[in-house]
Amino acid sequence: MILEAFQFLVHALYLALSYLIPISMAGGAYASNDKTKMSRWLIHFLLINILNQTLFPILAFIGLCIKNQQQFHRDNE
Repeated sequence: MILEAFQFLVHALYLALSYLIPISMAGGAYASNDKTKMSRWLIHFLLINILNQTLFPILAFIGLCIKNQQQFHRDNE
């Protein structure tokens, strides 16, 4: 029960940091007609999403392949 609550809090923090904060800051910058701040926050939002969906899974897959290969060599010695 405590573990699920902790996982929920971590996931909620992740969502707040990666989605809600950049979008709300870009909205605030748009309302104050500060186009450079707005574009910075939107680029920040897009980079987070692009990295989460492309680079991080690829790096995790490569890491798992390397770890699996090391375990295979250790078992065959």
